[in-house]
Amino acid sequence: MPRLYAAIALCACALYAWAAIGQSRVGDLPASARPSAYPARIDGRVAHSLEEARFLAGRVRPGHPVTIEGAEGKHTVPASRAVPVGSQAIAFVVAFAFAAACLFAFAGRAASEPARTFFWGSFGYGLAVATGGVHLHPGGALLPAFLRIAATVLTPLLLVRVAFVFPRPAQWHIPRAAAWVLCAGGAIVTARFAGALSAYARGGGTWEQLRAAERVADAWIVLVAVSGATLVWRNSRIAELARERRQAKWVAWGVGVGMLPFVLLHVLPRAFGAPPILTLDVVRLFALAVPSAFAIAVIRHQFMDIDVIIRRSLIYAALAAMMTAIYVAIGLFLGERLGRPGGPSVEAASFSASRHSGVTSPYCGPTKPSSFSKPKRSILKSARRKTACWQASRSRTAPT
Repeated sequence: MPRLYAAIALCACALYAWAAIGQSRVGDLPASARPSAYPARIDGRVAHSLEEARFLAGRVRPGHPVTIEGAEGKHTVPASRAVPVGSQAIAFVVAFAFAAACLFAFAGRAASEPARTFFWGSFGYGLAVATGGVHLHPGGALLPAFLRIAATVLTPLLLVRVAFVFPRPAQWHIPRAAAWVLCAGGAIVTARFAGALSAYARGGGTWEQLRAAERVADAWIVLVAVSGATLVWRNSRIAELARERRQAKWVAWGVGVGMLPFVLLHVLPRAFGAPPILTLDVVRLFALAVPSAFAIAVIRHQFMDIDVIIRRSLIYAALAAMMTAIYVAIGLFLGERLGRPGGPSVEAASFSASRHSGVTSPYCGPTKPSSFSKPKRSILKSARRKTACWQASRSRTAPT
């Protein structure tokens, strides 16, 4: 059995590499050639928005010609890359981190729970990262998009299963019934989204139908992921043994840091038709916490003190939010004052900065840098020097 799961993990590496490399073949409209008015035609297909036009351009390989017909006329330009090289590299690194967790942490223990659930959860999450996004690939290939849809919709179900089997199996009968209901719901959402994509690719569906199916899938992901995260955190609070509480806290920390930013700051705004708060590259970097936390919870939960890590994570997040708020408040205040009549001008700010940067003084010649740049200088020496400068200025200006 361990060899079987190890072979699956190695096949996952090959699958991830194929999916990640395939992102480089997805095209996009160059920024300088995008239509200024809609509807417009992209290689013969009508697009009613910029988003739809860029989606249709995914069928063209980067560097190959794409024909655009709009208010400016008809012209042909080479397609650009839809996925930048940096985004593709991030997908590689994160996906293979999940593959490494499958191979080295869970494959040898996947004959029993909860390692089996962690194995398939890491496998699905890595596949979702490697496939990148839902695109129309060149040549009409839809398999990468179908894999992306299945991975993103079904993987959160494994998070709920983790809550049912970790740190020990649930003793109540609801999990079995809930598992069947959730699996049926996930299959329906996946089939609907994949069907809408297939119909749109063939020209039999509309862009609005495809967007509606995507929003339903996003809402499903948010609902299931938040429910699973809540149950995992509940397990970390009610576990009987101290060892089980530490293990459950590792899993809860990995879900909170690695998965919830993607769910709440990327998928949730998109479900309401708003742009994501965090880009896909940023939430992928957060996802690196998931395989690490899962592996530590299963293999060696005593490796680090999870309580200290949780407290420090909360402290650092609060400090980052506070510093951001202070920075924004200062920027708004200074912007308002500098633009108000009678307020401090840019010249005054420049003069104040020059007084601390070592420019020429009319009384004492070239001034030395401020005491902030040399912490070893005592306050007494600074006061004596300022007094000497003041006396010298009085002697120069006194009447003879």
